[in-house]
Amino acid sequence: MKPNHHVEEAELAAYAAGTLREGLEVLVACHLTFCPACRDTVARLETAAAALWLEQDGPAMPVASTVSLEQLLAAAAQPLAPSAPKVPVAADERLPAPLRNRVGPYQGLHFRRYPLDVGHRPLPELGEGAFLLDLPPELALPGHVHEGVERALVLSGGFASDGQAYGPGDVSNETGEGVHEVLVDPGERCLCLFVNDGPILPEQGWLRPFARLLQ
Repeated sequence: MKPNHHVEEAELAAYAAGTLREGLEVLVACHLTFCPACRDTVARLETAAAALWLEQDGPAMPVASTVSLEQLLAAAAQPLAPSAPKVPVAADERLPAPLRNRVGPYQGLHFRRYPLDVGHRPLPELGEGAFLLDLPPELALPGHVHEGVERALVLSGGFASDGQAYGPGDVSNETGEGVHEVLVDPGERCLCLFVNDGPILPEQGWLRPFARLLQ
């Protein structure tokens, strides 16, 4: 099944230009292992970035320093040449290759276990704000808000949030607007890769010290 919820277009463009911080770069690369539509978009962006850089006829330097996001997105809207690269990245049963290459196989990861059978594994290898959550079936997470953007990529299982269903490969982008509620799907555990710009804050104040352990 193809993902229904995707990486933001601006982040795909930054990925193609090589300007994302490491955690976001890995999250986008993992999404691409599930999503042929976004792989096609990135191929267009990379082709457009290379063409724009060559047109400038300047000294060799990173694409990000010479091509604006607006130029890149406009150029990427043009038809894709047949020879443009379009190669998917293989994924294993739990961790897609871009993540597994940074942190090792899933079987070798140690998760700290918290009440309600929640597993948490920080990912310092990917920088600040990156971690894995392993959630049991049918778990209802308490209502919470976000400081900054929360990005959650479903690796296995699924959950429902704000009337939307998220399964493997889907990316949930949440901001600090409104209270966010999550219900894990029945039948199997849900494993998600998070890359957040700020902390998760439960609506109930007494839960906030516990939530800070999961950042």
